Amino acid sequence: MCLAFLHYYPAQKIASCLSLPSYEKLFTLLRISNVRLEPKDGYEYMVSNNGKNQTLVDYLDELDWSHFDIEGLQRLLRYDPHNELCRANDDNLILIIPARQNLFVNVGHCSSECTATAIPPGGIHIFSGFLHSHLIECYYNSSNRKSVTVGGFGTQEEMCLAFLHYYPAQKIASCLSLPSYEKLFALLRISNVRLEPKDGYEYMVSNNGKNQTLVDYLDELDWSHFDIEGLQRLLRYDPHNELCRANDDNLILTAQDHGTILRLLRTLVS
Repeated sequence: MCLAFLHYYPAQKIASCLSLPSYEKLFTLLRISNVRLEPKDGYEYMVSNNGKNQTLVDYLDELDWSHFDIEGLQRLLRYDPHNELCRANDDNLILIIPARQNLFVNVGHCSSECTATAIPPGGIHIFSGFLHSHLIECYYNSSNRKSVTVGGFGTQEEMCLAFLHYYPAQKIASCLSLPSYEKLFALLRISNVRLEPKDGYEYMVSNNGKNQTLVDYLDELDWSHFDIEGLQRLLRYDPHNELCRANDDNLILTAQDHGTILRLLRTLVS
């Protein structure tokens, strides 16, 4: 892969900036007339040329590179305009830690449906990991904080992630989980929340005629009369909605499996 992980300050809302070459030009150069994504141990790019159906990797392996315009491919990949994916760090709703708590726990779930689909029956071998917190449960002490802590990459924000190195390679890229937003909003007494473009994307809350960011709303919440134990139970033990993704950024599980969370995300951005 070709990636760079940068550490910088001050914190910004950008999470990643990726680019892709023009697929139309690339497929033309590679003499590919028909390419599609098919569910195959996750998702696989399939090529159909001259009546032959095979994976993109197999097609490239069989290509006669001795008579191929490799310099043209190099120019295309290196100098041609790319399509860009610029993503904001908008995950602050996933992780909420009230202030002045000696111990507050957040968790991440990965269901057996995801691992059974993405990992072979013989399993995988994990040889190292980079943990932003504990592997299954993340423990936080906010006793010295005067305001709520939310998820993100900033120095005053937190995350609950584990990066694992393993073999043999599989198609799974990530397994993330989210609490039930419907239950979370009800507990936080939020009746209207939405995503708005604001230095990336920002969760906005409208309650009692007041329009403000989710973080500002949580900071102004009277936590002294709030059911913090109920929030802890919801985040830690309640069933989570899951995003099980392949390394081509497609969902490994079907849209039906992800129906609840997809409906929710469509509601937030509508």
